[in-house]
Amino acid sequence: MSGTSIMLKRVSSESLEILSKTVTAGMIGSEADLIFRNLSKEEDTEILLLVFEKYFFRIGSYAALIIQCISRGDEQTAAVVGTGGGAGIWNVSYGANNAFVKDAKSILEKAGFEAYTV
Repeated sequence: MSGTSIMLKRVSSESLEILSKTVTAGMIGSEADLIFRNLSKEEDTEILLLVFEKYFFRIGSYAALIIQCISRGDEQTAAVVGTGGGAGIWNVSYGANNAFVKDAKSILEKAGFEAYTV
């Protein structure tokens, strides 16, 4: 199975609850379905996990998108992973994973996140 991933970060004290609503609204607007959502809070740390799926007609298959955001103090990071979506005997995604990750990246960038390399 092929996959695409990116890391983003921002400085913000905004609750991940608000970010969850922003990302979910944006992803549903791009025809993705929210499959799972969990927000955990401990002392000074919040962890948000979102899982989406989307059907891509060009490959005749679903792709999955996982977004994990961690907030500690005023530093927030987001890991975005697109996977699945492979079709045919060679399991080729024809860019479906990349397109799905780009949708999420765009939404997160509008919320103030910037991509970085690990």
